[in-house]
Amino acid sequence: MATYVCYVIIDNTQNPNSLVLVSSNPTGSYVTPPPRLVPARTVLRLQLNASWTEGPSDTLVWTTGTGSNQATITLTFSDPIDPLASNQAAINVSGSPAALLAYGVSYFYASAGDSLGSQPMQRDYVYPGGDPVRVNYTIVQNKIANQPAQWSLQGIKRVVWYMLENRGLDHLMGQLYTENSRNLNFWPFNSAPRFNGLGANPTFANTYFNQQTGRNQTVTANPVPYPIDDVPNPDPNEVWEHINVQIFGSNPPRGQCTMGGFLQDYATVVPGNAAQQMMQFYQPQHVPIISHLANRGAISDAWFCSVPSETYANRAFSISGTSDGLVNNQVLANPDLGEPPFYANTIFNIMTNCGFNDWAIYANDTWPPWDSTPELCFTAFQFQQLYDLVGDNTNPQRVFNWNDLINGALNGTLPAFCYVEPAWYVEEAGITYNGTDYHPPANLAPGENALRDLYVALFGRPGAGQDTLLIVTFDEHGGTIDHVCPPATISPDRMSASPHYFDFKRLGVRVTTILVSPHVRGYTVFRSPTNTPFDHTSLLRTVLGWRGIDVSSGAAGARAAVAPDFSGVVSPTAVAEDNVREAVETMPGPHAVKPADKQRPLSGLERSMAGFWAYKIVGGKRGNPEHVELAKRIANAKTIGEMEQIVYAAIAEKKALRGGK
Repeated sequence: MATYVCYVIIDNTQNPNSLVLVSSNPTGSYVTPPPRLVPARTVLRLQLNASWTEGPSDTLVWTTGTGSNQATITLTFSDPIDPLASNQAAINVSGSPAALLAYGVSYFYASAGDSLGSQPMQRDYVYPGGDPVRVNYTIVQNKIANQPAQWSLQGIKRVVWYMLENRGLDHLMGQLYTENSRNLNFWPFNSAPRFNGLGANPTFANTYFNQQTGRNQTVTANPVPYPIDDVPNPDPNEVWEHINVQIFGSNPPRGQCTMGGFLQDYATVVPGNAAQQMMQFYQPQHVPIISHLANRGAISDAWFCSVPSETYANRAFSISGTSDGLVNNQVLANPDLGEPPFYANTIFNIMTNCGFNDWAIYANDTWPPWDSTPELCFTAFQFQQLYDLVGDNTNPQRVFNWNDLINGALNGTLPAFCYVEPAWYVEEAGITYNGTDYHPPANLAPGENALRDLYVALFGRPGAGQDTLLIVTFDEHGGTIDHVCPPATISPDRMSASPHYFDFKRLGVRVTTILVSPHVRGYTVFRSPTNTPFDHTSLLRTVLGWRGIDVSSGAAGARAAVAPDFSGVVSPTAVAEDNVREAVETMPGPHAVKPADKQRPLSGLERSMAGFWAYKIVGGKRGNPEHVELAKRIANAKTIGEMEQIVYAAIAEKKALRGGK
């Protein structure tokens, strides 16, 4: 078999229109040249072999659709002989706004370096090296493009999506409602008429071996002693191997889920009696801001994070429908190549491909106090396709800061879709705090206060936010308690998690998801309206559906294609304007914020952020030697005080090299 070959499949089975060939300019020779016409509902298979001197490549240009929906679809692929050149695979849709909406959900999967074709194919990306190249293009006509009545979130003109960090549902909101709560609303209306939390008198318990007493001890869930607000401290385990212990009692998993291993696992972090704080949970008076918002809106008691693991994979599922096989966080994915962890198209790429450009990312990232790359936010740093789309953050600007978000909310000038990052670490007036992300072990005050500021800015003026939906969710449970076993699910693609060989067929632990809007009834508890449970891909499915973008054909992966839509919780007309206004008027005051404990160990998130923080200081090509070296030093810091010293020393060195600027 020839080494340099492009095997190409053009799947037109999800398109009711034929593909008409406009041009083909191959390098190499086709076994059978592409035909002038690929009929609707058919598949075309091509093999392009190398010439004597060059690798195979082609750019196939097709038209499809009719009238204003007619689109031009350009398919590019190559497997170059030149060792300095990279493999290529791309799909581009052009045409009128109607054409982009109709065909912008077309996509491809690709692989390289597997002559037998058994290698898992990655969505929207081909590895730059390896032969032969295989590309499977899927041409899709968007099912709801011309049917606005089927679009999600009717009546909503602005969505603000704020994803926080690392709190299980029972741990954070387990007693928001109990069996004694009255006048709750439930959606779907025929679902269980009670909130599935810890109850007024919790019975959920874990057993562990207490090294101080030398015997097994059972601890029942109990409230955090008020006003303590930094439980659990230190940070619990949150990697895949430890979450298996929390859910099943062992790693690798053996037997049935029990949710009985949280305390056992936390005893490996802090032994003896101190481990018992793992069974403590917050009550509404401990977290009054987020509890207040949940009361004035809808909260799900059956929302699961997408992966039983850490931040990176769960955030990836929420905005791209896959984690490309990654489970645990990484400081740098491939420092020798400067690679980010994720390559699949994000929600922002899909929106743009479909002609919707009224979106922005707001990054509440106030640390380190130096930034040679102001255009970059953590989300763009993690996702190559988004990084390429954002570019230098000009023409138009896509990434803004927290103050821009608050000012835009106050002035009513925010774009239609706002994705909000929390601050991962904060420095104000020379004093450092933990982030606004709710991530343990740091105290919750900065997170509560930031959420308060956002809510008041969105809804605090007369008539403000009437057509706005605020979504508040958490990426993962971060090792904190919950009593509900995660259900089974489906894989988003064929990517598996090496070296874990995890197939992504089970969800992670429940987390809090809250919807707040004048279009959402207060005191509502919501669950999936289908047999498929909510996970973060429901965010992707519902928000894209709000823009008339249907991903059921696979543009965001197989799991997002079947994810339940939560738009039924949101009424097409305002139903709770007074409730939202009252929520602002009765909003609890801000918390007192404590300076960071400089002697505590880095949290898992802080350690994994080392690659991003180092890049903000170093700049240049991701993965350059200076970037890698600084990232490793930050990640290896034993305390946050040591981490700060490393960061400030690196900043001072940079300033000296730039003449003090």
